[in-house]
Amino acid sequence: MDEAVKLCNDYLNQNQVSTEAYLLLGQVQQAMAQNERAAQSFQKAIYLQPTHQEALTHLALLKEHQGNADSANLLWQRIHRLTKDKQF
Repeated sequence: MDEAVKLCNDYLNQNQVSTEAYLLLGQVQQAMAQNERAAQSFQKAIYLQPTHQEALTHLALLKEHQGNADSANLLWQRIHRLTKDKQF
């Protein structure tokens, strides 16, 4: 897992910033129980692509796990609006 974090960080340092790289980094950090770092990585992915549903979902689930229901609910509402907009 440490190697995966290193590879993600190396990629981000050597290339243009990438939503997918931040998402992967967050997933690895979350698997390592580095929840604050994971949240930061998911937030960076969302900053780069505000409609990235996978990053939003990961962050919402992480916020729920941390007991931050208000933040999680706001994220779920945002995801719901995005999926509703895609239907039209």
